[in-house]
Amino acid sequence: MNDLYYTVVVVTVAFLIVMALYVCSSFSYVISNNTLKMDWRILKYVRFASREINIDNIQEVRRFRLKQDLFGGGYVFGNLFIKAGVIIILKRRLLFCSKVYITPKEPDIFIEQIINKL
Repeated sequence: MNDLYYTVVVVTVAFLIVMALYVCSSFSYVISNNTLKMDWRILKYVRFASREINIDNIQEVRRFRLKQDLFGGGYVFGNLFIKAGVIIILKRRLLFCSKVYITPKEPDIFIEQIINKL
């Protein structure tokens, strides 16, 4: 019984640490000539992940709609607790997913910039 107790405590503490790091994360998005570069940093200084999406691979970009997009599955590259999310639907999959959820600071301007590149 003690082993189960310690396992539950360790898993709970690890989960809380991961969630705290996620909440303290920052995400940045840069649109260059033909690429959308996404950076994920923990505590603004430690690079955790970086991905690039070719603009030609984007089929659609729009605001996140809860009913339509929540259960569709997808790659999360932004803070889930921000209401101003953007969904990028890809022609070809990125890491087994055809949707990417991101949270740019100004979603409408970001969507307009992507649409102008398409």
